[in-house]
Amino acid sequence: MKRALFIFFAVIFFQITYGQTKAVLDNEKLLEYYQTQKYIEAAQYLQSIYAEDTQDEKEISQLAYANMMAGKLPEAEKNYLKLCEKQPQNLPTLFSLARINIRRGNDEKAKAYYLDILKIDSTNFTVYKQLASLDKGEMSKAKIDYLQKANAINPIDPDVVFDLCELLF
Repeated sequence: MKRALFIFFAVIFFQITYGQTKAVLDNEKLLEYYQTQKYIEAAQYLQSIYAEDTQDEKEISQLAYANMMAGKLPEAEKNYLKLCEKQPQNLPTLFSLARINIRRGNDEKAKAYYLDILKIDSTNFTVYKQLASLDKGEMSKAKIDYLQKANAINPIDPDVVFDLCELLF
């Protein structure tokens, strides 16, 4: 009887111990997905490994990136917004949110994210260039200002110089 009870508890103990183990991320497998540009598979793989309600910033970041590259923009935006709540002044997260909104056609939201970036880094050439491209007005004062600021930061960029010259002529 004691022996049967011991075996019973041993089996239960091992099931509980091994049942609690969390799946481990295989970095080589993930890297292979990225190198072969299989972003949908990478996103599915990460979703199978990580809990849906994960609060780990690294896990959220990986999920967001894989979903963005896979074209799952609503999922990517959801994850990047989680990251933005945790770190509201994280430039890569703000850039990703702006890029996602441009791809989704939400230019006003993208513009708001770029303006948030300017509050953190007022010397960011890329932001001024993007803001100018988002401004659809022909002779918009704001567009000219953005291009002039971008040109002041990087005077040899041919796209900015051309756009600015075209507007001023």
